[in-house]
Order: sequence, then C-alpha cells, then structure tokens
Amino acid sequence: MKGFPFINSKQSLTLLRMVIAIIFVLDGVAQLRYNTGGGYIGFGNNIDTVLGSFFRWVFALFEITGGVLLALGYFIPLITLLFIIEIILWMLIFAMSNTYTLGYYGSNTWYSLLLIVCLVVIAASKRK
Repeated sequence: MKGFPFINSKQSLTLLRMVIAIIFVLDGVAQLRYNTGGGYIGFGNNIDTVLGSFFRWVFALFEITGGVLLALGYFIPLITLLFIIEIILWMLIFAMSNTYTLGYYGSNTWYSLLLIVCLVVIAASKRK
C-alpha cells in the first residue's frame, strides 16, 4: 500500500499517547461505575473492605486524572512513571493473591508489559 501508514512518526506518537490515555480514563471510569477494581479490589476487600474501597477510589481517580493529563500532554514523564509504578504494583499484588495470570498464555501479563512499553515510548518521545 503506497504511503502506508499515512502518518508521520510524530503523529503516530501522538496517536499512541491518546489511545493509552483513553484506555486509562475508561478503566478508571469503569472501576467507579461498576464498583470494580479488576480483581485487586477483591484482594483488597479480603484484607479490609474500607482499604479495598479506598484503593479503588484512589487508583480510579488517578487513572482518570492521569489519563486526561496524558491526553492533554501535561506532565507526561511524571504521569507515565506513575502509571508504570501502578501497573507493576498491581502485577505484584495480583501475583501474591494468585489472581493474576502469569502462565505461558498469561494475557494479563502481556497486556501489562505492553502498556509499560507504550508508556516508556511516550515518555521518551517528550525528552529533549
């Protein structure tokens, strides 16, 4: 296909940043809307219902706020670093609770690693 992919590298990085931002915003909204936490809330609720609820709200609001800031292009290195820390934290918590898929076909693991790589690329694109 002549001219594919029809956008330059700067536009492709902007597209990647916007899509990743939308994923985080929608995930945060879904956690609040459907009173879920993608599994980590169940783990948190096993420890303490208030603690689990607190974590759900904190991380959901961070995902929404951070996603909006990422989409707008503000604080990109900081936001991407905090998202990476969040992902690693929840990978560890899920692994401890045996609710995270770490096997050969562990789609959660691959999805998390892909998000981390995308966040690193986004952060690197803003370095001077």
